[in-house]
Amino acid sequence: MKRTSQQPIYTALAVCAVLSAPALMWSQAAPQRDTDELHIQQDAFATPLPFDRGAAGLAQSLRKLGTRATLLQINAHPDDEDGATLAYVSRGLGATVSLLALNRGEGGQNVMTPEFWDGLGILRTQEHLTANHYYGVNLYYTRVADFGFSKTREETLRQWGHERVLGDAVRVVRETRPMVLTSVFSGNSSDGHGHHQTAGVTAQEVYTAAGDPKMFPEQIREGLQPWTPLKVYARAPFSRVQGKTVYDYATGKTEPLLYRNYVTGETMDYVPPATVIVPGGTYNALFGESYAQVSREGLNQQKSQNGGVATPPPGRADASYHLYASRVSGATLPEHEETFFTGIDTTLPAIAGYLPAAAQAPVRTQLSAIDAQVREATARYDANDPSKSATALAKGLDLTRALIADLRKAKLPEDARYNAIFELETKERQFNEALAQSLGMNMIATVANGLASAQPQGPGGPPQPIISQTVVAGENFGVNIHIADQGLTPVTVDNITLVPSLGGDWKVHSPVPEPAAQTPAAQTPAARAPGGEAPPPTSTAEGRGSRLGAAPVIPPVGLLPAGAATDSFLSATVPADTPPTGPYFSRPSLEQSYYDLKDPRFLTMPTEPYPISAQVSYTFAGTHATLTGVVQTPHRYNGLGILQEPLLVAPAISVTVSPASGILPLSNTALPLQITVHSSVKGPAAGTLKLELPKGWTSEPASTTFKTVRDNEDVVLKFRVTTPGLQTQTYRVTAVAEYNGKQYTQGFTTIGYPGIRPYPRYAPSTSRVTGVDVKVAPALKVGYVMGSGDEVPDSLHEIGIDPVMLSDTDLQRGDLNSYDAIILGVRTYTARPAIRAANSRLLDYVKAGGVVISQYQDAVYDHDYAPYPLSVPGDQGHTVVEEDAKVTILHYDDPVMTWPNVIGPPDFDNWVEERGHGFPKSFGPQWTALTEVHDTDQDPQKGGLIYSQFGKGYYVYLAYAFFREMPEGVPGSFRIMANLLSLGKNPKPSCWTPACANAR
Repeated sequence: MKRTSQQPIYTALAVCAVLSAPALMWSQAAPQRDTDELHIQQDAFATPLPFDRGAAGLAQSLRKLGTRATLLQINAHPDDEDGATLAYVSRGLGATVSLLALNRGEGGQNVMTPEFWDGLGILRTQEHLTANHYYGVNLYYTRVADFGFSKTREETLRQWGHERVLGDAVRVVRETRPMVLTSVFSGNSSDGHGHHQTAGVTAQEVYTAAGDPKMFPEQIREGLQPWTPLKVYARAPFSRVQGKTVYDYATGKTEPLLYRNYVTGETMDYVPPATVIVPGGTYNALFGESYAQVSREGLNQQKSQNGGVATPPPGRADASYHLYASRVSGATLPEHEETFFTGIDTTLPAIAGYLPAAAQAPVRTQLSAIDAQVREATARYDANDPSKSATALAKGLDLTRALIADLRKAKLPEDARYNAIFELETKERQFNEALAQSLGMNMIATVANGLASAQPQGPGGPPQPIISQTVVAGENFGVNIHIADQGLTPVTVDNITLVPSLGGDWKVHSPVPEPAAQTPAAQTPAARAPGGEAPPPTSTAEGRGSRLGAAPVIPPVGLLPAGAATDSFLSATVPADTPPTGPYFSRPSLEQSYYDLKDPRFLTMPTEPYPISAQVSYTFAGTHATLTGVVQTPHRYNGLGILQEPLLVAPAISVTVSPASGILPLSNTALPLQITVHSSVKGPAAGTLKLELPKGWTSEPASTTFKTVRDNEDVVLKFRVTTPGLQTQTYRVTAVAEYNGKQYTQGFTTIGYPGIRPYPRYAPSTSRVTGVDVKVAPALKVGYVMGSGDEVPDSLHEIGIDPVMLSDTDLQRGDLNSYDAIILGVRTYTARPAIRAANSRLLDYVKAGGVVISQYQDAVYDHDYAPYPLSVPGDQGHTVVEEDAKVTILHYDDPVMTWPNVIGPPDFDNWVEERGHGFPKSFGPQWTALTEVHDTDQDPQKGGLIYSQFGKGYYVYLAYAFFREMPEGVPGSFRIMANLLSLGKNPKPSCWTPACANAR
């Protein structure tokens, strides 16, 4: 649905009509989901951070209970966020804070793992979740994908679709219902990146759109209600402004200073002044560090982009924000506000304001009683004995639940009921968490073989058992639920259940185990139950089966004394029709810059829920409370020790084809394929494997069998495919595995690295190959110096070259002259300090007749490492992001362009994401420029492919993104690379470049 030209402003308490206008054609319905489930999944970490545990955690929970303040920050990518502000507002002010990133950073760099594109998006999502754990906020995404660097908002919206971005952002506002919207970006040229500008504009557009029931009415039909935020801010520019001009780093141009307010339509020819200054450098004595330091520890979890960041020293770390629009009475707002919430009543009794005037008084009385318990719990807070706050928290929890029940039964306008209950349910969750913190209650559920396998393993004891992170449909597995009362007050454990996230007929069994283990503390006088007697050991029900949720799995387990811990063991069976855990989104190709939804229920969530959680119900002082946690699996990582990672449901068999994409020279008559069959089946598995081939193609063998002995075992099988009549077109070969009567045509991998929990990724078991007329000089020996990470070496195999990966020792002392050519990977001079030290050896190698091909570098390279003057600033102004930007060939007759392949404009067709990075700002006359290219309104870039003769050899600088094009099977990238690698054997005269002529 298109936006209307007239957009009325609705108050936060407006009655919201449900309209019958048709939904957008692109929209996929996302039924309303349980907010408790979202809370559990955002907190799927096995162990809270130190400042979320014990007295420090309780102090923050009490602060949150005392306010109803809410804030949503909207940015473009992971790591765009103002983490210090998020941490200060959440952890310092106690507000409920959410973060919306428009995309998952798929188009970024990766210095940690080999993944790019959608695989990188999965990795960055997990990094982002970990970072947000530090900030103390909930995380959301829209469905659009990072398609790479964009220089303008207009290009970004052409790729994403304005309504698609705005609709998903409106959904998040209606789900989180924030009083205040903020963004790091303002939607103006000082934001640079087109994605950043889009985020800034979206934050202001959604301020009006989310409260208008005519906007995206399908969301209203799903059960959401309109919501009108009270304020919207954007961070005030803090750089790139000089006098009356602003520098746009995306385009590399300076523009007149002009800021547009997208709510009012007004423009400012001055820098927007600060309305709020957020003191992120404020010290928190319970943490022992400032909010800015906490946030930087969170940012350091997002290592894929730069390998990690340092924590700043103590000191001021202010962030200035400008107020773009407000619905708060101007009479109550000073020119400079103390916080984002200045002028807003954030007290608990103000929740009554949602109701009709006649209904407010009794509800306000009940809210005041709840608020009184929060104040009582806060007054009794004692870091040495947090349980002093427990009684007040229990009373507050009971009063909150009673008020929710009253409001559900009351005759109220639906929007009033919705808004009041929404806020009260937030308080219910906060009371429940604060009560557990005050009592020292803890629960962790771990996949285990039995009670014994879950016990701690001390020095000299048996090793920690190896537990798989995955189960498959139909499998039975055990879960150990460890419950500890670490405080000074006993509780009664009522029952223990397992809760499937996606429904299904999960069966659970509670066999009679050995007597439940309890810590020695349970037998000490201090830990005895009232009356001086130690409690009986925990017991479970006699062995029986039960459907989860149909009845308590375990009957009441009784009194758990202060200082005691107990374990219970359950076994569960995964339903046969349970789908594998994985992304709820996918797209058919990189050309589509947004995701299709496999399960619309989870739209805006970082991931679909993990498959199963454990829930423990307990009673304190007559109040029922719960502990809930995702079922975990233990894994050992060298240097980090044992880490807990959520249990996943995996396919029984997965199939991966290598290469997944690439080219096949027309002169070839055979395609070698390597198929990896991975089993997640516990115990032996056997099946068959065959290939689905294009018409006329055959394979040897036609089919084969595979056998595995245990889970997590790989079997590598090789096929030789005969390819008669190969043409310059794309072909697809699919590997099909059959096991236990089912066919499997997907590869399953997990993406992560030590410290970032792995998450599944699935890819079709298909090899996409393109017939290409490409030739390369015979018998080439090529060395490769890997930089920050790329897949070019794998691609070279497809043209018959097996590169030798050069180590630091090879660079420093190896025989470089044994190579016909040496390729430097992307950002080598940043990622590999050894190459800087060995640079003179590389130049000597070129002088002696070698060929060096340097792929794109950044500013570190800009220190005379090339043989002749070459300035590479590494800024975005020297990046060409339009993948279809016209490439002009400057020297068709140059030997580099004519042998062994004749290069022409078609070789630059069908490129993906971009033309290239790291184009030189300038270069000396010794270099020959072979092409020219530029984005719209960009100055011509002639440094994408330049080379010079140096001594007897040649030095090439290649800014074009071959590291993206070759793995995607772009034909021209292989043909050009073949010419460059063949340069030393080119039959043309040995001296034709300007450098050679000048040397004469």
